[in-house]
Order: sequence, then C-alpha cells, then structure tokens
Amino acid sequence: MSKKLLIREIFEKGKKESGRDSKSGIALYLSLYFYDEWKFEISERTFVRYYDSFLIDNEDKNIDSQTLDKLSQYLEFKDYKDFCNTATLTKENPDSSFTSVKVSIDDDSDSDKKHPNITVNITTNPILKLQEFFAKQSGFGIIGILIFGGFLTNNYLKKEETPVAKFAEIKDSIVSDDNVPKENSNASEIKIIPIEVIVNKEEDKEEKMQCMFWTGKEYMPAHCSETPNGLIALDMKLVNNFKKITTPDTITSIKNIWYSKHQNVVEFFTADGVNPENGKALQKLSEHMFDKYIRKNGE
Repeated sequence: MSKKLLIREIFEKGKKESGRDSKSGIALYLSLYFYDEWKFEISERTFVRYYDSFLIDNEDKNIDSQTLDKLSQYLEFKDYKDFCNTATLTKENPDSSFTSVKVSIDDDSDSDKKHPNITVNITTNPILKLQEFFAKQSGFGIIGILIFGGFLTNNYLKKEETPVAKFAEIKDSIVSDDNVPKENSNASEIKIIPIEVIVNKEEDKEEKMQCMFWTGKEYMPAHCSETPNGLIALDMKLVNNFKKITTPDTITSIKNIWYSKHQNVVEFFTADGVNPENGKALQKLSEHMFDKYIRKNGE
C-alpha cells in the first residue's frame, strides 16, 4: 500500500512541476530531475514500469531500499520510513480552496505502549465543518477514509488478537464536528475501522509521440503538446542513431564519424545531418581532421 501511494504521489508532483499530462512525459521529466539534482539514475522506462505495475495492474513490484529512500526524498521526506509514518491527502475544491488531511505516526517514543502515537491534522481553506466537507466533497471523503483506514491498519494494527472486521457501515450521524481527532492523540483515543480498498483501473489514454527535442547530447521523443523549446517532427532514425560525441578522445577511427566546425569550435557526431545547435551541415571526418583535432590532442 505504501509503495503504491508513493508512486502515485511522485507522478502527481511530477505532473504539476513539468506541466506534462502523459505518463511517459512525466517519467522523462522525473528521470532527468533525479539525475540533475542528485546524480541518481532512474530511467524513464523504469518510472513507466513503476506506474504500470502499481497504478494500472495493481501489482506489487520490488524496489530496492536506496531507490525507495530517494523517491521519498523527492516528496520532501527524510527517507522511505519517514514517508510510511507520515501521509498527506489534499483535495482541491471547485472554488480553488483546498482541504488536506495529514497523519503522522510515532512508534519510537515509548516502547511500553501497545499502540503508537497518532497525530491527525485536518486543514481546510476556507474553514469548513468536517461534516459539511464530507457532504460536499464526497469523492475525497470516501477515498480519504478508505486509504487512511487501510494504510494505518496494514502498518500498525497487525498485533490485535481479535479478528478484524472487513467492512463497516458509515452513517451520516457518525460524522460531526465532535468527531474531529485532536492533535497528539493516542491510538486508543482514535477508533479506526479497517476497510478493504478497491481501486478501479483506468485506461491508459496516451497520445502518440510525434515530436522530439534536442537535449544537448541526443534527440528525445516528446508529445507535440508538451513545452520543451525547439520541438520538431519526430524522426526515429535521428533518435536512434544521431548522438553528440562529448569525449572526442574516445574516437579511434574516421569510420561513421561526422563533424562541424563553427567559430573555431569542432564538434563530433555519430551520424550525418546538421548540428542542432548552430544549423551547420556536418562533414565526414577525414584523416586530416582526425590527425589535427583528435590524434594530436591525445598524444
């Protein structure tokens, strides 16, 4: 449950920060962000697999602890354990106001306690009564109860000896202002009814990538509706074969190497075409150019 919630929150944040709507577009943004920010490599394809496994196929996928910690840090948590002990759900209302529910669990403060300390913070802007909020925002209310009920039950109520009820009937009379949990309440003061969570699978409605952009080293596919500067028509031949050689000293022969010279700057590429950064046509690497700019520099 925690890993599924982690992946969902990461893609939600990635969607807001990147301005992209497609799964692969967000995955590409996340991959580039993790490498630029922490030099931590998680490929676009890996992010897509996480999304498919947890959010579409509803399957659990093994993720190593180092990656879980780094994913949690992207959401501004200390590590994955900190993420598991703290969860937040936010509902944006039609009038642009929002309501958030945050649950923090501290199970290390007192080893003699049977249950951990649970802090529940409910923030509404503008301030609404809890009963009015659940009435008007029924979608969030039900989902919030289901997720938090399942989350807390799976992680902290496994020691109960009595059988756990699988279903609960929620009546309007139960929800009132008097039932709002207070901050720093103990688990014994909060009654949590475990409920099975049923997640509906959504169809993956992705538009086909028909554009691409230059990253400085290679061409990357993109949706034409996305925002990267310099979007051009997709050419898979260029995507697969056209790369900038950033370490010329690794070139050992003139075979299948092209170059451009502009303002005394020589750059090398793995295929014919034009230099995406200055529009200059590329030339086939000759023995003379190889001796002058590569072999001579390597000696």
